[in-house]
Amino acid sequence: MPFLMLPPRSLVVAEKNKVAKALANILLGHYRIMKYRGIPIYSNRDVWIFGVQGHILELDFAEFKEWSLSTIERLFNARVQYYVRDGMQKYVATIKRFASLSHTIYLALDNDVEGEHIAWEVLRIAKSANPHIIPYRVRFSSLDPEELIEAFKRPDQINWNWVEKSATRQEVDLRTGVIFTRLLTLSIRRHVRGR
Repeated sequence: MPFLMLPPRSLVVAEKNKVAKALANILLGHYRIMKYRGIPIYSNRDVWIFGVQGHILELDFAEFKEWSLSTIERLFNARVQYYVRDGMQKYVATIKRFASLSHTIYLALDNDVEGEHIAWEVLRIAKSANPHIIPYRVRFSSLDPEELIEAFKRPDQINWNWVEKSATRQEVDLRTGVIFTRLLTLSIRRHVRGR
């Protein structure tokens, strides 16, 4: 018997499979495990729970892939965009599949800045398959059953300040890391060739 009845056609996405399984035990009681694209899905009729593995999307430059000294300065203002990380296509397909079947999505990812960004990534992917899906952000700090039940009874919304904070850090890291790496590598190459 479930401890908490989620609305029909609900999708719950956790940050890890271990957390997804714990949520299934607490929220669903009895459930079956099926696999979709190799990902365990814990389900009880029309509620689906699964875990992702951290960030699904990554930021990269839309252009200027070539390494030359003439493009380095342009990287400071070059357009960046999100791409699906290598190996994460199965999570994108799984989110889209179950979002298309769902009315609501519970974003049960870590309650920190990075978890908030991953929640946004999951929601962005889910909305691409189902623009009308209703999102809820579930915040908890342990897998204690009472805490989890309370978190699901009182869901929150995405904290857009945290999402922006994470996105800004990613962009600064990308720009400075790529610019420094390219500048250093190209300088060393010139120096070695000049010998």
